[in-house]
Amino acid sequence: IEYDLGKVYRLYEMWVWNFNESLESVIGLGFKDVTIEYSIDGTDFTTLSTTEFAQAPGSANYAHDTTIDLSDIEARYVKLTANSNWGGILAQYGLSEVRFFYIPIRAREPEPAHEATGVALDATLTWTAGREAAEHNVFFSTDELEVIEGTVPYTTVAKTNYGPLSLDVGKTYYWRVDEVNDPGTTPLAGDIWSFTTTEFLVVDDFESYTDDDAAGQAIWQSWIDGFGVTDNGAQVGYLFPPYAEKTIVHSGSQSMPFAYDNLSGATNSEAAMVLTAQRDWTKGDVTALALWFRGNPASVGSFIEAPTGIYTMTAEGTDIWDTADEFHYAFQTLSGAGSIEAQVLSIQNTNAWAKAGVMIRETLDAGSKFAAVYITAGNGCRFQARTDTDIAATSDTSVATTEQTAITAPYWIKLERGVGGNCRGYYSSDGINWLSMSWNPQNISMNSEVYVGLALTSHSSGVTCECKFSNVRITGTVGAPWDHQDIGLASNDPEPMYVEISNSTGTPVVVPHNDPLATQIDTWTEWTIPLQDLASQGINLLDINKIAIGLGTKGDATASGGSGMMYYDDIRLK
Repeated sequence: IEYDLGKVYRLYEMWVWNFNESLESVIGLGFKDVTIEYSIDGTDFTTLSTTEFAQAPGSANYAHDTTIDLSDIEARYVKLTANSNWGGILAQYGLSEVRFFYIPIRAREPEPAHEATGVALDATLTWTAGREAAEHNVFFSTDELEVIEGTVPYTTVAKTNYGPLSLDVGKTYYWRVDEVNDPGTTPLAGDIWSFTTTEFLVVDDFESYTDDDAAGQAIWQSWIDGFGVTDNGAQVGYLFPPYAEKTIVHSGSQSMPFAYDNLSGATNSEAAMVLTAQRDWTKGDVTALALWFRGNPASVGSFIEAPTGIYTMTAEGTDIWDTADEFHYAFQTLSGAGSIEAQVLSIQNTNAWAKAGVMIRETLDAGSKFAAVYITAGNGCRFQARTDTDIAATSDTSVATTEQTAITAPYWIKLERGVGGNCRGYYSSDGINWLSMSWNPQNISMNSEVYVGLALTSHSSGVTCECKFSNVRITGTVGAPWDHQDIGLASNDPEPMYVEISNSTGTPVVVPHNDPLATQIDTWTEWTIPLQDLASQGINLLDINKIAIGLGTKGDATASGGSGMMYYDDIRLK
């Protein structure tokens, strides 16, 4: 039996567990008289000794009982030749286990560990020294062959560390340590180790922020936004903890939510952070600034009058139900008592519970109180309501008549709001003769001023439903003409997106994103900005002082504005 140990070791001992089958005492197949040879190259062998291995007892939990002194030989190959076995009956020979022990004279236990990834650019190499080493020759290069062949210049050190280094991002480095035991002797070549550096430097990964604003750790205390400022429509973080976004993240556990609103006097929305670390943007041979962003799609809800008196509405949304609604709403303001009636000409059957109807609603929030009468795609005419804010909506299901549940478009519906807050629903086949809903009345205490209008939900997330209304009539004290918007559905208006980079002195550089609809990209997207573009415009990359993210047209009061919500994560140099 010839053992290849993989490389040359200084061998100390060999432990042997002989063949240990239960009938070993009878058949005796274990090695007895054994010649031990060793070699460095596997070709030229030297005899160490001829010795006898003890016979195994043929029982469980057998402890080794043969120890061979290997006399500190240097060998890669060890050969055991069985000249006889313990039985002398069959020409068969066996062993159970053999272990070799060596004296650690070469460098070992590297740090960074072999094939480690994500290693810091200022790493220090460390290792455990060979037992007899007086000093250490360190070979280090990005060229593996140079390290293997020892052609790269080496550095001799007395301690078991080398560094700190100044490395580049995203590169693989190779190294070995040759141990010098005595001056003038041939060093003992070490193993070839490698590691790969981090692929990027972190400017901000948004992981360090907490909800402890008393300690200055909230995300909006580092990224200064326009909250409370008239000319900056940005709001970083949520109003109440958790301040950071915990679900919509690119990596890690949180990202930065960024609400923008350039509709109320602001021409742009911007948040800026002064850098206290990672100010040198030349370190590690980085070439680009990268940040990940995600927006929300454009609203798919629409409301159009064409021809006159015919209103076509489209909407998505899971439902107008539970504790929060998702639908499209066309509305006017209503003060005090009033009513709305309409004929639902048609509704697309995206779901049997797709709903098109008339509604009175306290606010435009998703969890608002409301009363509504709908024509559904497959469940008739229904009267539904949310009697308090952010509670589950309720329905006339238990009292609805057979006639009401069989109604399909085209059909007339009406909703009245009385002075005392009582809401009553009606339905009609001709718009003249009205039948009272079985659920009447529903008392819903709302503000004096509410929203009255037309509502549509597809009852299928991501699916667009279309309906048509006619003969719409609103009574009472109403405000401005029709407005419309999605309720409970996240959507972004298109706004230019930019990054602004500054030194502590000099003019900042603004880099716009090349996609005017970037705010409506609803998947995580990496935006990469070549650093040379910044340097060519006068930015000193050695000392970046501030980074800002903005939406809108900075300094242009004539630009049209928009609003929405963005998410940012993983701002890096790479």
